[in-house]
Amino acid sequence: MSFAPYWGFQQETPHYANPLAHYEERAALIRGWAGAAGPDELAAMLHRSPYPPPNAFLLRREDDGLHLTLSHDAFPHQPNVQIYDVRFDPALFDSPRFVRRDVGPFAVIALTDPGGTRSSR
Repeated sequence: MSFAPYWGFQQETPHYANPLAHYEERAALIRGWAGAAGPDELAAMLHRSPYPPPNAFLLRREDDGLHLTLSHDAFPHQPNVQIYDVRFDPALFDSPRFVRRDVGPFAVIALTDPGGTRSSR
């Protein structure tokens, strides 16, 4: 993610995220995107994001869909980070708005931006 034009949307763990990055709110958005009813709703949700939306997704391919690992701060419990999986239905990206390329165990999905889902930077 150190090369333009791709920007990270979510830090790996809440402990290292800048408080101004709104880690929990962004995680909630990602969970909401995964629950979209279809590609048009997903694109609309990305467009309405209060934060600049990602212009690409890197998701792990598994038998039951595309997965993204997130974590939650569970302090004071030990371990103090709970890791969980967010599952995206591959059909959410079956649209001209998205281009998908499978690379090893991953799906790289980029927004093509026909409907203005990307923010300008």
